[in-house]
Amino acid sequence: MLDKDGKAVRVGKVFNSGVHPVKRLRTDLGHELRGSHNHPVLCLVSVAGVPMFQWLRLDEITPGTVVCIARNAWKHVVPTASEYQLGVLCGAWVAEGWASVTRGGFNNTDRHYFDEVLSAYDAVVGGPRYVSSRSTRVDRKEIFELDV
Repeated sequence: MLDKDGKAVRVGKVFNSGVHPVKRLRTDLGHELRGSHNHPVLCLVSVAGVPMFQWLRLDEITPGTVVCIARNAWKHVVPTASEYQLGVLCGAWVAEGWASVTRGGFNNTDRHYFDEVLSAYDAVVGGPRYVSSRSTRVDRKEIFELDV
C-alpha cells in the first residue's frame, strides 16, 4: 500500500469486517479501482477554492471528482513493434531532426542509433531517401545523415 506521497506504508492493524458489496471506479483515462463502499481513495478537492488532497470513501466519489493515481503504480506497457518504431522516429525527429519547405532529415554521429532511426523510417514512412556521411566536425567524428 502507498501513502499520498507514493511511499510504501505498513499495515498497523487488520480486522475482518465481513462481506460487503464491491463498487468499481473507472477514471476517464481507463484506470480502475474496485473496493468496498468505505474504501478510502485519495482525491484532489476544492476547499474554499483551494485544491487540497483529501481522502474520500469510494461511495462519496461522484462523476467529476479528481482521483489521484501514483505515477509509480502504473502498469508497465510494452509497445508493439510498430509503436516502438514510431517512438524511435519521433524521438529522433525531436532530438536531432530538421525540416524546410521541401526537405527534412536527421543527423547523428552514433552509427548504431542512426541505423535504428533509418530502419524505423523505412518501416513507418518508406519511400525515397538519401543517406550519406561526412567528417567535418572539429573532433573528426563521422556524421551520418538522412535526407528526405
